[in-house]
Amino acid sequence: MDAVGQLDVGERALTERVKAQPIQPVDVQVPRPVGPGAKLEHAETEGLLADLFQGGELGREGDHEVVAVRTHVVQCREVGIGGEEVRDWGRRQGVAGRRIQALARSRVGFLRRERGGGEQQNRRQKQCGENAGAVRTGHGGGSFANGWASIIRLMAAKYDIAVIGAGFAGLACARRAAERGLSVVVLDRQSGPGERIHTTGILVKEAWEEWAVPAALVRRISRVRVYTPSHRFVELDRDRYFFMATDTGSLMRHLVDETRDAGAEIRFGEKYVGAARNGTAFNLEESDVSCRFLVGADGARSRVAESFGLDRNLRVLKGVEWEFEPAPGDGDCLHCFIDPECAPGYIGWVVPGVKVTQVGLAVHRRAKADMQRFIGRIDPLFGLSGRTVLEKRGGVIPIGGLLRRFHTDRVLLIGDAAGMVSPLTAGGIHNAYRLGRLAGNAIADHLEGSAPDPGRVVRRAYPNHAWKRAARWSFDHLPVSRALEAGLLTRNLFRRLAERVFFSRG
Repeated sequence: MDAVGQLDVGERALTERVKAQPIQPVDVQVPRPVGPGAKLEHAETEGLLADLFQGGELGREGDHEVVAVRTHVVQCREVGIGGEEVRDWGRRQGVAGRRIQALARSRVGFLRRERGGGEQQNRRQKQCGENAGAVRTGHGGGSFANGWASIIRLMAAKYDIAVIGAGFAGLACARRAAERGLSVVVLDRQSGPGERIHTTGILVKEAWEEWAVPAALVRRISRVRVYTPSHRFVELDRDRYFFMATDTGSLMRHLVDETRDAGAEIRFGEKYVGAARNGTAFNLEESDVSCRFLVGADGARSRVAESFGLDRNLRVLKGVEWEFEPAPGDGDCLHCFIDPECAPGYIGWVVPGVKVTQVGLAVHRRAKADMQRFIGRIDPLFGLSGRTVLEKRGGVIPIGGLLRRFHTDRVLLIGDAAGMVSPLTAGGIHNAYRLGRLAGNAIADHLEGSAPDPGRVVRRAYPNHAWKRAARWSFDHLPVSRALEAGLLTRNLFRRLAERVFFSRG
């Protein structure tokens, strides 16, 4: 029988089919007498589970995924095997963790995952369990039944979606797909959420309005100052517009919790090595994961892109940021420095963050990001030399815009991996979150029916950025800082241009 989601089988027909199967008792050799709460050695547990779980069928009815299993002779708990052992064993066999949990909690009959959940799901699960009770054996009320090996085979060890990378884009995509009822796994090579931050973490007003970010994780920034090399500046503000500095590590942990709550499985410490197509599935190398759709949210140097011959980010900036202990006078202003000597190709910045002050540089890829020199230049303004450095980080920032080939058959790049970053400001969090959620929806539509390729859906939604690309060219090729210092750009003209850069999302 085909994998879940590939076959429509009515619940009644599936029930009758399972009931009609003869019960063949299994001669389970328990190594020694055990009872509830007792523990078996690892090797004993492995062998016992392999014997206990045999056979089973599954299908799909409407919006429900249904697994039917026969009850059998021995209950796991009667031989001292708990749900955690079952989940671990099944995961090693390649069964999705979410379904493992459902099986491990069930004692008889049907398992159902209904899109939308709620009371209707619980009521139908109870009803299915009662219906399946007719096939119990006389030994203690039955357990999972003759189910595991065939369930593993029938499910084809699949997740609907595997997302590589637990950043803003990957988590947004995974959460939305899980909310739509798909089985989702996220793999990330870092040891835990927020362990390796590669962003300043500033949210634009539009992103803040779309997210439910806890107030304790943000700090409002209402003004922007843009400095020339001689530290003359123009101050920008717009009525009711603001930015939010974030405690980025804590924000990532919050997003991971939300994504897990939606039903996605997230595995840290698992590196993506490669993937191979196997019919309608992808088998990940050096992993027990296979999936129907693969999402690369693994950053500007995407290994997923490399695996499938997709375009790579060639135009990048190098970014470096240090976090300092804060000072009372840091205020609520984002400071940006146009200085081709310290920041060739982009800018330097000072951000009064959440319990820290963030100081950074971004430069073109052939230049050196000399933080000591930059800090020395701006020290008279901020007194940074006397403060403690709390953390240092760095990374690359794509500025070439959306890649031409960022998707292929059932493979999609999102976030920095796809170049979804403003070519002028190098900001990408808002696009990552918005387009990540859009991708999760589009993939769900595609896998559930005949909806178009998700890559086409994402491409149509991506902003044009035409004027920002033109401004990027001007910044790269024209002596902007010298023009500012010489007064060739009037103060009002520069203000209008700068306000469009910082306050326009188009």
